[in-house]
Amino acid sequence: MRSVEAEAPIRIDLSGGTLDIPPLDLLVPGASTLNVAISLTATATASSIDDGWEIRSEDLGIQRRFQTLEDLKSDTQLPLLAGLLAHFAPHPGVRLETRCMSPAGAGLGGSSALAVAVAGALTAYEEEDFEAEQILAVARNAETRVLGVPTGVQDYVAALRGGVCSLEFGVGGMRVESLEVDLDALRRHMVLVYSGLPRSSGINNWQVTKAFLDGDTAVRGHLEGIARATHRARHALLSGDIPELARAVDEEWSHRRELAPGVSTHAIDALLQAGRAAGALAGKVCGAGGGGCVFLLVGDGCGGSVQQAARQLGMEVLEFDFATRG
Repeated sequence: MRSVEAEAPIRIDLSGGTLDIPPLDLLVPGASTLNVAISLTATATASSIDDGWEIRSEDLGIQRRFQTLEDLKSDTQLPLLAGLLAHFAPHPGVRLETRCMSPAGAGLGGSSALAVAVAGALTAYEEEDFEAEQILAVARNAETRVLGVPTGVQDYVAALRGGVCSLEFGVGGMRVESLEVDLDALRRHMVLVYSGLPRSSGINNWQVTKAFLDGDTAVRGHLEGIARATHRARHALLSGDIPELARAVDEEWSHRRELAPGVSTHAIDALLQAGRAAGALAGKVCGAGGGGCVFLLVGDGCGGSVQQAARQLGMEVLEFDFATRG
């Protein structure tokens, strides 16, 4: 039996999430996004079967079998996986198996990383030569169709490239730069916590985008504040200045939490308050907010106490390393 496996890392968005979503990427002055890929991965395996198509989602515990391409394209239980399978492997005789190390609704770009892994496995299985830009476009388009709202680009970039990425947007398109950062120092000062509250980035981001387009001056001001904070964070990363990075993250979060009702929650506020008391310098939600994961920047030697504070609140501390490759 022929089998091909591909994996892609998920990411922590350090600053500037939401600004990678069209048309905000062009309409917010100085729009940019910073993220770092981590060792929690999404994995896809493509293998041969006798006939038809089969999808197995280990995370959801769902297995689907299809005999016609039309049935595959119209599946509603696993629409993202079915859509990608139909696009990249339109001829029968293919099984797709998937799993993702990210908790559900964590705000770490797990579904987007999974889409990239699926595209990678299927193109390799079909022996097709696709450029990274093509995989990004198809994965993003497929997820946009499933969500029914515009999606950003940063998750796919992290999954394809790894490392610390800076995305800058303008009329000439997106410019991606891999930043040279002291990852060991950054890792010593980061704690990642899952609040246990799944969230939907599509809903929150669409609320923000619609408010911006409807002329909401407060939302516009906060998005511009996020853009400024992201440029500040970029400079702090490049100089290895953790306290300045923390101030930039704090500034970003002060604007992000005001973008829409529900971006922060009582649980997130409690975690950030307890984290500060235990030695955290700053923190913010990952993704659009409303639950999921929170990352905290901690002072020297304070990682253990911040982790303990999170666990005392009943939250899960996620262990990770940085992923330098996509």
